[in-house]
Amino acid sequence: MTLEAAIEQLVGALNANTEAHGGKPAKATGAKGLTKPAAAEKITAEMVKAAVLGVRDAFSKPIALALIKKVAKAGEIAAIKPSFYGAVMEACEEKMAEVGGDGDEDAAEDDDAL
Repeated sequence: MTLEAAIEQLVGALNANTEAHGGKPAKATGAKGLTKPAAAEKITAEMVKAAVLGVRDAFSKPIALALIKKVAKAGEIAAIKPSFYGAVMEACEEKMAEVGGDGDEDAAEDDDAL
């Protein structure tokens, strides 16, 4: 998720919350009157796979393999460790920006071999 998308999501949530309370601020909850922060979006293996396959489809298989090897020290999508998911997603977004894509293109289910 890009920074801009995260900001848009937070603004949307804030507006929905304000609207749900009739324009009045929500009551504070949690310890010492503080609200609990929203949980960060968890990056899943499926999200990483879709991003890498998007790079492969937009560029080439060797470029996608080079990206995951450089960023995640992995030779295939299935070998990417969860601790590298964020870095791989960021690298895929940067690569897709070169062609104006966002890395969220749907990949074929049978294209697992990378």
